Amino acid sequence: MLQTVDFAQIAHAMVLARWGILKSDVVRWNQKQGLPIVIPWKQLNRRKNRSGIAVIELAVIIPVFMLILLGTIEACAMIFLQQSLEIASYEAARVTIVPKTGTQDVADAVDTILVPRRVHGYNVSVTPVDFQNAPYGTFIRVDVSASCQANSLFPTMFYGSQSLTGTVSMMKEF
Repeated sequence: MLQTVDFAQIAHAMVLARWGILKSDVVRWNQKQGLPIVIPWKQLNRRKNRSGIAVIELAVIIPVFMLILLGTIEACAMIFLQQSLEIASYEAARVTIVPKTGTQDVADAVDTILVPRRVHGYNVSVTPVDFQNAPYGTFIRVDVSASCQANSLFPTMFYGSQSLTGTVSMMKEF
């Protein structure tokens, strides 16, 4: 009985042998270039075993990502605190230049700004202390300061015992 020989299969086997491709490797032909694309079995098995590497990469990246995320949130909270202190000191300075106002009026102006914004542990100082009797043309300085630790989302993590201050100077007018 005679067997028929397929010359295409022989040519195919010769090309594979010429390229050093084993019979067990997966071969796909690139139709445009006429070259084989070889995917060794070892490489196919390696792809299946890479699922653990992704978990390890995730475990390494998550703490770094969380630190960046928490640092960004904390920085935004401190920027908000600084802006709140600046606005409160501006409003308090506007009250100090009005005739017949006292320290309680200044404290009320600061409270009006900082209490709704949930700012805790703030201090107000006015220079000169006797601003009610200061002559016209005198610059009155108002400092409103607050502790970062009392107003931080993560008290000891980033800003520790620092404090922020908002300062405004206005001239007392008629």
